[in-house]
Amino acid sequence: MKFARFSCGGILGIIFRHIKESPRTLAELYIFRDRSLVYKWLHDSVTPFKGLVPGIVTFVMEKSCEPVRLSIRKELEDYVHASGLQPEIVAQLVGTAPFRKFLEDILLLAISMPNAGGHLLKPSPMLRGSHGGASVSFAELALASLVIFGGGIAWNGINHLLGWIYYMGGDGKEPRGIATAVWGLTVAGPIALQLIASSRRDNGPANTADRRGSIVVPALYSLFGVIGSLVFYDSGLRASIEGYNLAYGLQELIIGFLFALAVSVPPLTVIIINGWSTVRFRSAAIAALGCSLLPPLLVTVSVSFTFFIDRPPAQLQPLRGFLAGLMLRAGMYLAARVWNEGGERSKGKIT
Repeated sequence: MKFARFSCGGILGIIFRHIKESPRTLAELYIFRDRSLVYKWLHDSVTPFKGLVPGIVTFVMEKSCEPVRLSIRKELEDYVHASGLQPEIVAQLVGTAPFRKFLEDILLLAISMPNAGGHLLKPSPMLRGSHGGASVSFAELALASLVIFGGGIAWNGINHLLGWIYYMGGDGKEPRGIATAVWGLTVAGPIALQLIASSRRDNGPANTADRRGSIVVPALYSLFGVIGSLVFYDSGLRASIEGYNLAYGLQELIIGFLFALAVSVPPLTVIIINGWSTVRFRSAAIAALGCSLLPPLLVTVSVSFTFFIDRPPAQLQPLRGFLAGLMLRAGMYLAARVWNEGGERSKGKIT
């Protein structure tokens, strides 16, 4: 018999095929989590926390009749036999008589399983090799690069197309008005598109309300990115700071920090509010603060780096503008990613 990858996603997939209930029902009425988390379980991108197993089992017991449970058990037993588990473990599971206990045990075992094999599995070339994780990591790295660099490339292209001189920033070359709004959109827009793609991937087939929701948050993220850009560039904030006649280095550090704070915090606030009740950080408030400070800190570090280059300030301004913009985009992407992942540090993190 062909080996199947033994996982919570496979078990839940069998359950939902027989029960014909929406994952949303399980999420909102039995485990009190956002429905996107259940879709992540189904896709095996994260693993349920053991404390949620009783809620899953109760969901199955209340939403199924005895014939359906017999059908679920039969398919789960076939799944266990095909999974490559050690024979004594298979015998222990299949020999568990009460359905509730059987389902509980199989879920707890799947949660405890090491990723991509491990000491509970029989060696088999049909099981996924370690190279699978590398390919996923490469894909994620490629996506992150596209999101981070794509906005800067689009901004430069727009400048050259329209004859603007704002593309590298610097004294007298900071965007104003419409140009500021366009710049803000090129910063927040790619991240918003990535949020849409992630929502569609994690939520699977969605109804009209779900699709509308997956658009509203990214749209607001882009809008607040534009507003933040207008606040910084068109409010005279830089001129006010320069009016204090501070030391050049300190002045540039303060401007860089406030620049990143003004541009990144408004859009990030949108996704923090949207996901506040579903994130799994030990302290959501501390996590929100950390995510909010990440872009300003990265920009501050990039500005500090330029102080070690022995060139006149006028020559360093284009480089400083490039690095600050790059670090701003990287920080905003990472902050959105960390917050939306709810504290997952890697694929397969228990949630």
